[in-house]
Amino acid sequence: MAKLFVLEGVERCGKTSLMRMLKENNHEIVINTEEKFPQYLPEEQKKPYTLGFIDGYLNIFNSNNKTYFLDRFFLSEFCFSEFKKRNTYVNADYIKKIVKNNRVVTFYLHNTYSDYLLRGPKNKMLTEAHYAELQFIFEKNIKWLETDYNLGFIRIDSNQKTLQEIYQIITNYIK
Repeated sequence: MAKLFVLEGVERCGKTSLMRMLKENNHEIVINTEEKFPQYLPEEQKKPYTLGFIDGYLNIFNSNNKTYFLDRFFLSEFCFSEFKKRNTYVNADYIKKIVKNNRVVTFYLHNTYSDYLLRGPKNKMLTEAHYAELQFIFEKNIKWLETDYNLGFIRIDSNQKTLQEIYQIITNYIK
């Protein structure tokens, strides 16, 4: 049974910076999914790639008891699929496989729209209404996963805590 520590949340809330800190401090295996996903793929090829990506990692996770840190996972797939009005590439069977065979701890990082703007979005900027919609979608899916799959989420307001404080919260769960 692998230990999966997942950082989730909308853009510009500190996930990548925290992943970098974890990697620099040699915390087991750090997987940044954004680095692994080829942005150039046409839409029709994204589904098989995403399913292959998740299937591949499921096989790895299920075959050992190591600790992994993931920058996004199935929650982001659900949320961004809904937000972008496309079919999701992951279904309930994938979630069941993940939670049945692994210990999953998900940290949901969130902040305010003004903090999002201050952190300088690198991709196209979300409007305040779209940002609020995306946060609503994350909260709705978290509630669903907590209720139907008994998954726990640690909510962290990255507007109220420093990266070092959040890093300490995350690393306390490893022990």
